[in-house]
Amino acid sequence: MNKKTFTLYEQFDQMLISKSDWTGVYVMTRSRAFLNKSKLKWNKILSIMDSKGRQLTLLSWTGRKKSLYSMASEDDKLKELEKFSDQLKFGP
Repeated sequence: MNKKTFTLYEQFDQMLISKSDWTGVYVMTRSRAFLNKSKLKWNKILSIMDSKGRQLTLLSWTGRKKSLYSMASEDDKLKELEKFSDQLKFGP
């Protein structure tokens, strides 16, 4: 996956997170990378093959973020842990 695609996935996640009143958000994807890189929790509704034999998956957003330990890659887990640790404050 190239950096531009990854950036677009992150921006899409951020947009959805900022729209807490949105319900019924669906995505049709041909790439597993979207599901793996998204920090949001998705339900798989349907998988079909298109006319060229490629698998398409219809996803429905649950309205929630993924938990830290369900994230697909170690890099994602480390980034989230770093964000969390940056927010910790010890002492007065």
